[in-house]
Amino acid sequence: KTLRLFAVDGEENPKVASYHFKRFPILGAAFTPTGDQVLMTSTTSQIWGLDVSSGEPFEVRSIASDKSALRCLAKGPSP
Repeated sequence: KTLRLFAVDGEENPKVASYHFKRFPILGAAFTPTGDQVLMTSTTSQIWGLDVSSGEPFEVRSIASDKSALRCLAKGPSP
């Protein structure tokens, strides 16, 4: 339910921010190829995103034809 972002420097790796999503247990999360957004999946077909620079969450329109869970994300190169 909570997404935590860290600044990975190889030594201290301080936490930068935490974002809580009510009733949305996060199963998978991945940065977009540009690195400016994080996409998250849950136990339903719902997908949420987070704009990293503003900290604003957004709901992604469902891409599943049924209500089955999307359990993982795979990213490819930017077009």
